[in-house]
Amino acid sequence: MRLSVFIALAIETSMSAATPYPKLEIHGISYASACVESNWKEIQDSLESASKGRNTRSLLSLIRTWLCESGPSANQFIRGHAASKISVTSEQTGIIGQENSYVPSSSVQALGGNVWGVIVQKSADKVGVSYYPNEACAASGTFSYRNGKWLLTALGEACD
Repeated sequence: MRLSVFIALAIETSMSAATPYPKLEIHGISYASACVESNWKEIQDSLESASKGRNTRSLLSLIRTWLCESGPSANQFIRGHAASKISVTSEQTGIIGQENSYVPSSSVQALGGNVWGVIVQKSADKVGVSYYPNEACAASGTFSYRNGKWLLTALGEACD
């Protein structure tokens, strides 16, 4: 228990340092990453509401690490908070239907701040996070509350 609290605090501390997150340029307009503090506050408020008081701090650390961090430590943290097999759904313009598969949690990587337009959705025991990883795709992650712990359980992507 103390180790998990220490890890969560270490991650929160490392995230408070100024990180130059990438910008998205579309038709001459520059968009700041969802991870910059001015954008993150709204996302954090939505996540706090969506968690319904269930291990909120853990959910915030997990999603912030997934969306905003990069490197081996971030990847290890996410993989430690993911289902052993993660459902993946992908869709592409011009292809009828969607492709469904499963990937091992060992293949999941942190997104390094390459996220724009984050929207949080909530349901009974799940929190969905949708975002744009670039100008041509929309992507998402689903976090399920199981046995007192938030886990990354599904990923999705739709591209033009």
